[in-house]
Amino acid sequence: MAADVTRLSKLVRDFLLLILVISILSACDKLPFGEILFTEEKSDAVQDTQTLFWDNFSDSNSGWDHMQSEAGSTDYEDGAYHIVVNEINTDYFATPYKSFSNVRIEVDATKISGTDDNNFGIICRYRDEQNFYLGQIKSDGFFGIFKVKDGEYIQLGADMMQTSDLINQGDATNHLQLDCVEQNLGLTINGTQLILVQDAEFSAGDVGLLAGAFRTSGVHIAFDNFGVYQP
Repeated sequence: MAADVTRLSKLVRDFLLLILVISILSACDKLPFGEILFTEEKSDAVQDTQTLFWDNFSDSNSGWDHMQSEAGSTDYEDGAYHIVVNEINTDYFATPYKSFSNVRIEVDATKISGTDDNNFGIICRYRDEQNFYLGQIKSDGFFGIFKVKDGEYIQLGADMMQTSDLINQGDATNHLQLDCVEQNLGLTINGTQLILVQDAEFSAGDVGLLAGAFRTSGVHIAFDNFGVYQP
């Protein structure tokens, strides 16, 4: 009789253990914790390793300058960042007050008004107002990469700005990309790299935007979707 009771108790215990296992497996099917945790970790990893800074200028307090004067302005407007230059032979620029070393910078730039004999582009490794790198284009189809050292503009890789049919001219939008990786500086316009040069003067600094006028003032450029990424 004692053996029968022991055997019965073991059967009941095994049965209850089976019910417990089935319940746990059923709960796991309804609540896929493993998948949720993996998705969150993957999303964070992608953001941390690829995007260093991004701004669509919808928030006017995201860190860029607010400057207004008769000579020009740099400010947020209608979900974009606008640079207006009302002086000849003058550049205006703005930065978000960050610091980076090796980066890929992208932005959409549109000429709102003014002459096509203008210039606008992306800044990297900005140390101060007189020392930085600049990749820029003009609305009449010219492009170039410059080193600004002690306030002097030094063109890199060519004696003068070159032209390309890949640049959308006039009142059009262009997608600009400036790569600053070690000593390599590359300018890509609308998906095609136009020039790659080398310079080791500056290794780190802020990023930014620039627009300027030459012989005719009244240049107005709008920038949107500014992104800084790991190369």
